Amino acid sequence: MGSGKLAVTLSLEVEVLSDSGERRNRPYRIWLWLTKKDVPRFYAVCHYKRRISIAGTPFVAVAFEQRNHDVLYKADGLWIDLDGDGRLKGEEEHFLDGSSIDVAGKHFILQLDYP
Repeated sequence: MGSGKLAVTLSLEVEVLSDSGERRNRPYRIWLWLTKKDVPRFYAVCHYKRRISIAGTPFVAVAFEQRNHDVLYKADGLWIDLDGDGRLKGEEEHFLDGSSIDVAGKHFILQLDYP
């Protein structure tokens, strides 16, 4: 936690529009605070974590907003725990839409399909 005058976590439902035109309600949480100079700041504190399979190999994948807090996680990419150590490591385990990945001797292009 940082220092400031006020801090609160807000939980809300946000309606998003998918690439296909489907409207979906998504939960969203942000941490909001005022700095000592009364400047509002916030960041998203929600994420999606799932087990995925690539070439029959299971991995843990996490989507969260890092820069563009617009509830459309796709722009921020996907972190995949490739070595299974329970930690997500920078560029080597972070993939944007259209990134390539090699798993089990096969080459894949990731196509992220989530808002």
